[in-house]
Amino acid sequence: MISEDQPTIWSIGHGALSTEAMAATLRAAGVRTLVDIRRFPTSRRSPHLARDRLAAALPPLGVAYEWAGEALGGRRSPRPGPTRHLAWQDRGFRGYADHTDTTPFREAVEDLVR
Repeated sequence: MISEDQPTIWSIGHGALSTEAMAATLRAAGVRTLVDIRRFPTSRRSPHLARDRLAAALPPLGVAYEWAGEALGGRRSPRPGPTRHLAWQDRGFRGYADHTDTTPFREAVEDLVR
């Protein structure tokens, strides 16, 4: 159950959506700002979804764009030393799990839900 006093975070998988279709989907859900959490926001398959292109295209379509990929995004290497995430056999997953334990990650999540 969604509480009205708690923020709602939506996720959208862009797939093969055009920028216009993605903006329309976001607006229909009441989303005013897209926060892009991809650490490396580029796409060979969908170049219109690259960071600079979204930042330019979305605001005229009624959706603000923010990039928070450095703080929230994946593609991380495991931290050296001990980790509490030994169950992750894949280095990338373990690296991201390690990153979620950092202060910058926690602060970025707090900013996102405000």
